[in-house]
Amino acid sequence: MAIGSVAFAQTTGSTVILEEGRDPTAVQLGTGDDRVVVDISRVNADTGVLDLNGLTNGPLTDGGGSDSVWLRATTSQTRNVAFTTPRGATTKQDIRADSTAGTPFDGGTVYEASGDDTVLTLENRSRSPIPTDPTKLPTNAAMELRHGPLRIAGDGKVILSFTVNSGDQPDGTQQAILVEEGASTPGGDGKLDLLIDAADVGGDRVASGLIDVRNAASLRLSNTSRVQLLEGVGILGGNADIFLDANTWVNGYGSAAFDVTLIKSSGRVYNSTRVSVAGQSGDPDAVGVAVQLEGGKLYNILTEGASGTGGVSGGIGNIIGGSNGVLALEGNNYIENVGDIRSFTGAAIYSVDGTSVLRNTIWNFSKGGTRAGNIVGGLINGQRVAYQAADGGDAIDFVVNSGTIDGDIDLGDNDDMFLYTGAANGMVGDIVGGEGIDGYGKSFSASTTQTLSNDILGNGNSGFEMHGIEARGVDTTVTVASVSPLNAGLMLVGDGIVVNTANINLNSAQEYGVWVRAIKNVDSALHFVNRGQIDTVKTGFRALDGLSSFANEGTIRSSERGRCGVRVRFAL
Repeated sequence: MAIGSVAFAQTTGSTVILEEGRDPTAVQLGTGDDRVVVDISRVNADTGVLDLNGLTNGPLTDGGGSDSVWLRATTSQTRNVAFTTPRGATTKQDIRADSTAGTPFDGGTVYEASGDDTVLTLENRSRSPIPTDPTKLPTNAAMELRHGPLRIAGDGKVILSFTVNSGDQPDGTQQAILVEEGASTPGGDGKLDLLIDAADVGGDRVASGLIDVRNAASLRLSNTSRVQLLEGVGILGGNADIFLDANTWVNGYGSAAFDVTLIKSSGRVYNSTRVSVAGQSGDPDAVGVAVQLEGGKLYNILTEGASGTGGVSGGIGNIIGGSNGVLALEGNNYIENVGDIRSFTGAAIYSVDGTSVLRNTIWNFSKGGTRAGNIVGGLINGQRVAYQAADGGDAIDFVVNSGTIDGDIDLGDNDDMFLYTGAANGMVGDIVGGEGIDGYGKSFSASTTQTLSNDILGNGNSGFEMHGIEARGVDTTVTVASVSPLNAGLMLVGDGIVVNTANINLNSAQEYGVWVRAIKNVDSALHFVNRGQIDTVKTGFRALDGLSSFANEGTIRSSERGRCGVRVRFAL
């Protein structure tokens, strides 16, 4: 509530907003956990005293509870963060109303950027010596966060411009930055953007996330900023977008034995820098995960240089894990790579449940030249493994390779696909489809004729039952041909057109003649035309999802009693 008269907060906790320009009122907080919102200019960053002169007509009083103060900026400005320790001491210094002996806000301090267009830049200059040169500012010093994280909120943008470290906090609750949910007043979009600019965020053993931006719209690291921790979780992203600019760094600085997950995300991660477990180049014995996706999307990309023919120095996405570079734990995950992804003691990419889509693709520079994504697996029992689905996991795995992959691919259980785009599959290692019905073949983004034969499956690959084809793009038409009848069916995905002219003759009751699929994070609205003769024991044509249109100008027959030749459900 905004104050216009005596304010009595309730026993359950209330929000008291002390607007500038209002008549002074008495403020008596109740026994609940109350929140007082006041303009950020009223706090002394050194002493922590909150000047309420002109807002209250007497000392602010408190009936109990754990009360917090939200220091709000409603216009773009630069302010110092209040110290949480007294000068020369390590004890806790709460912000206090009216004086150093006033009512303490022992529930903590939150810095709020209120309004979509508000940019609040936070500095730490209040205790730095004043330079003799009047043109220079005091040093923007590092701050030890001994008594909890720096808490921020709002629906604008906060820029953190100084280094913070939470290493002196207890391991169980250690945290450096926490984005609170919501804003003190309605009207904005309710989500904060956080920029860490030319600053480091450090910690020790961080179980709860060194940086927690689950309530934010976005987090960006810029201008050589670094996030470094020994053990635990570095960035707890939730659904927030995470941008890691060139020459920043997310690092697990511990030795190989320390278990760390540098980034957890259910949103989108755009990486064009180094994310590494166990130091800048990793460690051959390291455990830990660089990026963990829980229904998220990872774009391991690059920042193009001024020449337009290559990436800037320090601007190519380089993900180095211990046990895994990327762990697709659950949900529908998407990985697009034009940089480097590697691990040391496990698969570079490891999927467990949900859907895991990997496109190891190619970047086309604006003035010529390309860069292909590169994936290097770690060693498991002496064998290099680039991509692995968990034993007993329930992930659907979809891999499209346009770059280079060094290490085996094991797609594990469920119905999976491995496709490639070039003349060769780009692999150094075995490609294993595993259990389920799996497809091996090619992905196309331009119209072409794909001539298939019976010596493709099982030749440099194993465990694949169907020829895989992706027609990617609404203007892409793939015509399937074959000189002789195929003894394996077609597994199809995409939003283009597939025209089948091949004859397919299957004797197994476990196989489909043609299977059109819809896979999460793969565009799926296929148009299919059959001009061949398809003879199967099982269903000849199956499309329960992912089909936009179907035309049969040939023959589709199923010989098993009770089977249907065509089983279709159209995408709306």
